[in-house]
Amino acid sequence: MMMGELEKHAGLWNNQSKFLKIGMSGDPLIIFDSTEYGQNDSIIISPLSEFMSTSLSVNKHILEYGFIGSIKSIPRNSTNSLIIYYSSDGINHLMEQWGSLMQKVFNRTNKYRLNDLTINYLGYYTDNGAYYY
Repeated sequence: MMMGELEKHAGLWNNQSKFLKIGMSGDPLIIFDSTEYGQNDSIIISPLSEFMSTSLSVNKHILEYGFIGSIKSIPRNSTNSLIIYYSSDGINHLMEQWGSLMQKVFNRTNKYRLNDLTINYLGYYTDNGAYYY
């Protein structure tokens, strides 16, 4: 399953798979057993650095990872890191654990989100199931 708001994809991953996006259009990759409905073993593969210039793609039976091929030059001593994170407790728990780890790695907290007026105090309700953009 590819994450993100646009062009989500879930399905079998094989040598014909062409659903992986790269760079700014790319997302973390989640692998799980669909017969278990994502309730048990799951893995997330995502960049740990250089998020906007990193590519995950499938070539035959191989998952390829690294800088986007269109980059003209890479500065000396540049690094590109990948994280592979596993959970036996399903996709939801996987995402929570991975998100917490990413916050720790980049020294981020929920301070601003928890103090956000719009998140904590504003809202709307939908009339008879209608929704608004």
